Amino acid sequence: MIHGKLLIQRPLQIILASLLALAPEPGRGGEPLYIIERDTLQTRNFTPIVNHEVLLMNLGERPLTMDVNSTLPPGKWVKGPFWPAFLEESQLPDPMFSPLEISPKKTTYLPKPQIQEHPATAAFIWKDVHVPPGEAAIAQYDNWYGVPGQFWTDAGLTLPGLQIRTTFSATAKAGSLGLGFFYEIENLSTAAFDDLAFEIFIPLKVLTETAEIELLGATELATSPNLTTSLTTRSDGFGRAASGVAAVFWSGSLESRGKVKFHLKVTGKPSSGKGTLWPILSLRGRSLAGGIWPPAEVKLTEPAEVGRFAYLAYNLILPDSRVVSLGPRTARILRASEAKKLGP
Repeated sequence: MIHGKLLIQRPLQIILASLLALAPEPGRGGEPLYIIERDTLQTRNFTPIVNHEVLLMNLGERPLTMDVNSTLPPGKWVKGPFWPAFLEESQLPDPMFSPLEISPKKTTYLPKPQIQEHPATAAFIWKDVHVPPGEAAIAQYDNWYGVPGQFWTDAGLTLPGLQIRTTFSATAKAGSLGLGFFYEIENLSTAAFDDLAFEIFIPLKVLTETAEIELLGATELATSPNLTTSLTTRSDGFGRAASGVAAVFWSGSLESRGKVKFHLKVTGKPSSGKGTLWPILSLRGRSLAGGIWPPAEVKLTEPAEVGRFAYLAYNLILPDSRVVSLGPRTARILRASEAKKLGP
């Protein structure tokens, strides 16, 4: 369903005026159709995927019938263990954002599409989609977006619309090791980034099938005021249980070209052995600057006035672009690309 206020006896001409004020296609007359497309960047075992959703909302008084064609960008047709995915395997719990104060009476998820393959791309096609008046239909799928580590740069990570700059530090003295993790996020897009939530998880101890590996025995934590920290247990991102420090930054909105900085410092006793401490980053939020996927082609059997809106959402879990190589009494900072393997 769509978030927003319910519409009660709102005149159709007002609805249509609002609809056409938001990125309209050329007017063709007939019933009003509004299309919302959401691209959600996610990861599966650190492999980036995109969840693409096309919501078709009939704001008119008669049913609409159409074909929907979503063509993948060149080079993105890569089959894998978790993609492409459809129906329940691709549905997201988060409701779609709508700029209109309208909720459909009913929302239906479309069945698995026809797949039309080409040498470098493919298209997902839904034929004869029927949308009754006041209702909505959603076509959606998961698709491969890129290889693990594709967002890493020398400065940190570069994502669509966002730049994350990272700096690590390591200081060893008198049997104590101090690690510093410094971050700056900049919104490079033309619109605000809403509901931004950024988390850094520093695994201090990991549990393998045969042993418990302590990477650092933490004795002191220090953070910038805009971070909330906790000691927690979760996956280290590589399929093993881990305990460590989670530091969370949350912002209601980060304006276009806006920046935010924060840091986390961990001091403790170094492990007696060796290991790789690999911070895991989590990023959530929504940018209304537009999507990152080609707009779906919608062919109606009868003329309609069509309005469109697209946005980008994040639900990413990524290995950081820096790692800490730990020895019995020392630590080295490495770029992710320099690490010998992905994981401790």
